[in-house]
Amino acid sequence: MGVFERPEWLGIGQVTPDGPVVAARYGTWRVAYVVGVSGIDDGGHIRLAFRSVTDWAAPQFSTPAAENYVTVYTPRPVTLTPTWGVHGVRPWTRTLTVDVSGGALARGDRVEIVLGDTLHGGPGMRAQTYPQRRFSFKLQVDPFGTGLYETVTDLGFPIVGGSATRLVVVGPSDVVAGEPGWLQVRALDSWGNPDPAYRGTVTVSGDVPAGCPSTYTFTAADAGVHRFDGVRYRGSGVLRLAARGDGDGLAATTNPIRCHSEPPAHRLYWADLHGQTEETVGTGSIPEYFSYARDVAAVDATAHSGNDFQITREVYAELREQAERAYEPGRFVTFHGYEWSGNTPAGGDHNVYYRGDGPIRRSSHTEVDDRSDIDTDCYPISALHAANAGRDDVLITPHIGGRRASLADHDPSLEPAIEIASQWGRFEWFAREALERGMRVAFMGGSDDHSGRPGWSAATLAHHGVRGGLTAFLATGLTREAIWEAWRARRCYGTSGPRIVLDVSVNGHPIGSEPRLTRTPEVAVRVLGTAPIDTIEVRRGLATVQTYSALPEPVADEPWRVRIAWRGARNRDRTRALDWSGELVVRDGRITGIENYAIDSPVDGVLRWDDSRVTWRSHTCGDWDGVIVELDGDDTTRLDVVTPTMRLSFTLEDLARGVVERHGPGLEQRVVVRRLSHRDGAMDAAFAWRDEAPLEGVNPYWVWVTQSDGELAWSTPVYAWWGP
Repeated sequence: MGVFERPEWLGIGQVTPDGPVVAARYGTWRVAYVVGVSGIDDGGHIRLAFRSVTDWAAPQFSTPAAENYVTVYTPRPVTLTPTWGVHGVRPWTRTLTVDVSGGALARGDRVEIVLGDTLHGGPGMRAQTYPQRRFSFKLQVDPFGTGLYETVTDLGFPIVGGSATRLVVVGPSDVVAGEPGWLQVRALDSWGNPDPAYRGTVTVSGDVPAGCPSTYTFTAADAGVHRFDGVRYRGSGVLRLAARGDGDGLAATTNPIRCHSEPPAHRLYWADLHGQTEETVGTGSIPEYFSYARDVAAVDATAHSGNDFQITREVYAELREQAERAYEPGRFVTFHGYEWSGNTPAGGDHNVYYRGDGPIRRSSHTEVDDRSDIDTDCYPISALHAANAGRDDVLITPHIGGRRASLADHDPSLEPAIEIASQWGRFEWFAREALERGMRVAFMGGSDDHSGRPGWSAATLAHHGVRGGLTAFLATGLTREAIWEAWRARRCYGTSGPRIVLDVSVNGHPIGSEPRLTRTPEVAVRVLGTAPIDTIEVRRGLATVQTYSALPEPVADEPWRVRIAWRGARNRDRTRALDWSGELVVRDGRITGIENYAIDSPVDGVLRWDDSRVTWRSHTCGDWDGVIVELDGDDTTRLDVVTPTMRLSFTLEDLARGVVERHGPGLEQRVVVRRLSHRDGAMDAAFAWRDEAPLEGVNPYWVWVTQSDGELAWSTPVYAWWGP
């Protein structure tokens, strides 16, 4: 640059307005760039680079009256051609690139990029759907048309949650009567973000614990989330408290809270051990990550799992320091670790966790410039296993992220669990593959959150199409040592996000255990749901050996209420989302009502409907989506379901005979149609099932729970041995 300072050489830029933006709102932002001494040559470029994980809307340049329309202008006689693509360097991969042609730009020339131009009647551009202390993007230039970009400046503004559309009320799953506990209430917008402007008065009812006020008015300091600490639960049995906003119509019920008269041997603690921040590919800082998990998501334990090939020595030191700083035994447990991010043929994504402290053994130094420790890299996954052989303070968890984990090389001493649900999707097939291979592992849930929201992460419109999962640990206390012991013993299970209580045993032996049975196996099951229970499947390995239905039987003469539900994924790898956007056509009948079923995003679900047709937008990644339709009709009424990958036709007479189900070509792809009662089912269930014909050898007995809201829970198997 010679004698020129950087701003003088490259130029300057600014964005207006730069004040707070409400998540997912439409608006207009003007990026002004004044060219520096370098100029921009004919064939050079100007670029706005966004983080790869953001779901800020993709710009379009061809339809002025539509959303996300972007224009580029300069008074100079040159041609500016904007394009959009994924052409940057991780984590700044999403790029709006302006090609300069037909002349050059000189020092002092001004270029304006209008994000969300409304001049022709469009609504503007949709902002990112989740909050960020400072949403940022980079203004970059390629002055000489070499393809090498330099950053002029970082631009940005805060993004905050919108107006509350629902309440969430959460308590501990296990409490002892009279002991200090807690209760938390959140006011969330339609995208699952806390509403910092919420000032409603909330009334708590039910078995309100001592020390918890029956009414509370939110303040600015709450920022949409308030926790009552030191409250003391009373009574015994299963409690469910209710919270209702006075005058705003918002209401919620807690997760099931088991109140014990005496301390139980194990208590349920909830964890999300998987996510990352802006130090790698995610958003938000490390301290914000830990505080969100503790103070907003109200989970008991978390860990940061950033991609190893982006973690420098300095970042790794900060990760360790922040994990230690956030650790508070009895209140909040943190684990230190990282994500080993090898390609799938070499092992795929595995999270590495330490009970205390430990080194980073990267899969590669791809984005780490300091290569002085490159000799510590471990590749493929077998090298990582070998480097940690014999250690009892290291655990490794295979999971399905951007890179699918391979189970071909498994070390049972280091890998007691696999993750089968995250924001990437629901992976029943991964559990089945583990069982097919004879692995004895626990099943966990996590978020793999990239949006700074571990423990409570809603779907985004980028890579993460579903809500993040959780893992329940049955531990002797809330300490690193106790959670670690439960983890190694496989005394844990996963859910798709809700705090469903599962109590599963075989002849008294807990989940994760490997008993040798001497009497007929009896699987005892108790489920405490967060919504009415749909079905509970008892599985022996890959086979469903018993299905318990908690759905009330419909009454013959009541109006038709039909649930059309679908699930599946395109494949096992990165581009998993399966498009179900389609329609239902009703012939010789009439639609009288419609509602969404298990829809993950506010932009998905029913788009429009009338008395004969419903259209919707839907994508699944192994999760359930669907619609519930109320109908006037008779046996001859025909329903035609049309989607890009499946078609299904049936009559109400077909449905009267039982469930209508079809399987498609995608991964675990199916449509299930059933008639529903107008009554709600039970939220709790308990039963026992005896296996009168166990197989010789290991019988993995486990339970798969589906709630009426489409949420899931799956127990870790009891690996019971039967035979001589």
